Amino acid sequence: MSIAPPRSNDPSESLVALDDWTGEGKRVTDEVVLANLRHVIEKESPVIIEHRFYRGSQSPRWFVCNDFEELEEYLRSHTSPGDDVWYWHFMNCCRDDNALGNGKIPDSQGRVPRRGAY
Repeated sequence: MSIAPPRSNDPSESLVALDDWTGEGKRVTDEVVLANLRHVIEKESPVIIEHRFYRGSQSPRWFVCNDFEELEEYLRSHTSPGDDVWYWHFMNCCRDDNALGNGKIPDSQGRVPRRGAY
């Protein structure tokens, strides 16, 4: 399945030269990368995605993905040539022992449960 954007989205020749575009760089759209992401999402863990926009056209976007087809659709619909997509194994990064903290949502009287099924 091709995730490559249409040719009309290609960067200008001046940007290609300025930023030293190459056919040898890492591509999140390569079949082996997509197969690895599919395996992790379907068999191991959700993945944390950081979408960095080429030349800082906007702030990065972060999200957690637990559906490979949704990730494919995101890459097809929301990325442009030059964007940089980083990804991390959620279960390896987000554990109780390395959390910044946590807190429960109180009821109208400010109470929170000490126990409960989570």
